[in-house]
Amino acid sequence: MSLFIGHVFQDPNARAELFATSKIEGNQGEISIDLAHLFETGVNPVAKKKSAIVDSFSRFRTSKISSTTLYSIEELIAFIKENKIGIVAPYLAENFEESSLSQLTVSWWSQEFEDWNLNKDQEWLGETKARMVDFGNNSVESNGQQDFFVSDEYAKKNPTIVLGAFDFGNESGKENTKSTSGENFAVQNFVNSANCQDLNQNSVVRLLMPELNLTSSIRAWPHPDRLTLIIVLGTNPGGSASANTIFFELEIKRGDTGEWRTSPSSFIINNWEDRQVDMAMVLFNRRPSNSETTQVSVIIKINSAGQTESQVTTVGGWNYSQLHFRQTFNKCGTINNPFTDRGFGQRSYLGVNYGVERFGKFQFYLVPQIQL
Repeated sequence: MSLFIGHVFQDPNARAELFATSKIEGNQGEISIDLAHLFETGVNPVAKKKSAIVDSFSRFRTSKISSTTLYSIEELIAFIKENKIGIVAPYLAENFEESSLSQLTVSWWSQEFEDWNLNKDQEWLGETKARMVDFGNNSVESNGQQDFFVSDEYAKKNPTIVLGAFDFGNESGKENTKSTSGENFAVQNFVNSANCQDLNQNSVVRLLMPELNLTSSIRAWPHPDRLTLIIVLGTNPGGSASANTIFFELEIKRGDTGEWRTSPSSFIINNWEDRQVDMAMVLFNRRPSNSETTQVSVIIKINSAGQTESQVTTVGGWNYSQLHFRQTFNKCGTINNPFTDRGFGQRSYLGVNYGVERFGKFQFYLVPQIQL
């Protein structure tokens, strides 16, 4: 099947349709196509006309996939529909020109193979079994070609697509945020650092995360990362800590890792109250077969004498959640000196340099906006 699908993209029109899917809103410049849905509709999702990919399939009445097995086109299409097969292709549209392709590596991903490897090694970076298709050879027989494995480094240098039962319906790249506009606050007088003793009961402390950078993929090849950021703060004495989701399943393509990007929700704390001694930041990533939770503890003042108590809450637990890190930030330390280079460099925001923080593979910087 892999060899046959590779030869489908010998057709320049089918190849152009494949590359055009990188322009679909939500695909963020990366090729991704639900083949099962394409065969249901028969319509090019970009041009809204008859699909050249479907047409290229249909021109093969039968195809000898191996020397021993003969499949009809109807059987292949039925398999694609029944198993909800699609194509993803990290790096293909970004690194290669469709008109210049003379060969294509066709790889196959399965959840079972990924789970098996992750059970052995949680840091497994991912790889998928593949075959090379030479567009100058019209045969769809293997001709003794052996399977080999591909990953990020291979796909960056060699045009590669990956077939698999990807969850296109649930992995839509939606970014659900709880953003708080800072426009009204921004025109008021504020400072970007202060000592806690300079604050009074009328002071307002907001905290921004203007940009973020995933230094490399957390999730195994060939998937994009989908990050969920949660901020936890204490509430009233005797209560439980409160969790606020800043963004949910923010999608970062594999080719976009290592690049700074604007945060979808710049304010992570709208009013860091005096009684809230610290806050906790928790980052989850999407990973199938996981539904991970973590218990988070923060501290609040319970009276004017400065006595404190710890408050606890549990976050995570939705389908496919995997904890990447949790970290506590003391309020006084955070707002006193956000400018220092902590070993990861600095980033400029509104003409001021702030020290970059890094936990796991997640980089960011925090900008206090304080109205004294």
